[in-house]
Amino acid sequence: MAKRKKNKKPGSVPNKKTTGKNKASGKSSPSDRTKKELKLEVPPSLKALCILSFMGFIYCLVMDTQDYFAYSSIEELKESADQSGWEKLETRLARFEKNDIDISDAGIEKLALASIYRTIIDVLAMVGTALMYFRIRRGFYIYGAFQLLYVIVPFAMFGIGAMVVYDKLVLLPPLIYLILFTTQYKYLNR
Repeated sequence: MAKRKKNKKPGSVPNKKTTGKNKASGKSSPSDRTKKELKLEVPPSLKALCILSFMGFIYCLVMDTQDYFAYSSIEELKESADQSGWEKLETRLARFEKNDIDISDAGIEKLALASIYRTIIDVLAMVGTALMYFRIRRGFYIYGAFQLLYVIVPFAMFGIGAMVVYDKLVLLPPLIYLILFTTQYKYLNR
């Protein structure tokens, strides 16, 4: 008995065996391509967190870099014609001294070093955020490690005085963002 081939009518629905990849050509069907595109699409909540995180990192980079240059060039600020920068720094240093934070030359050097550390941590955490934007799971671990370091390093350098050097509100956002990104972990699939 010979097997009969079925004639396909125009507009007929193909059976399950013919959908998906074409075995002869190896090409995907249109429905498979849209599934792949949907898998690569960044969910709006993850996209918003990444964008907000980038904006925060840019702000922190500017502030930490500015602090580094201020602490490392105190003598130039004292002698400059525009005293507004020195007055701001002098107010900050008076607050530090009032709270028993060393503002000698060694203490100022330590403040400058802390600013460098925070700048480096900002850049590395941004790398983690960029990876998460592209839904790469390793980015979450990089981001999490450096956000925790962002909070831990000031306490390691200044002890409880870190709450004076860096305002409490500056130390909370990294922890809040880490919690928010944890809720988006399920979308990181590569």
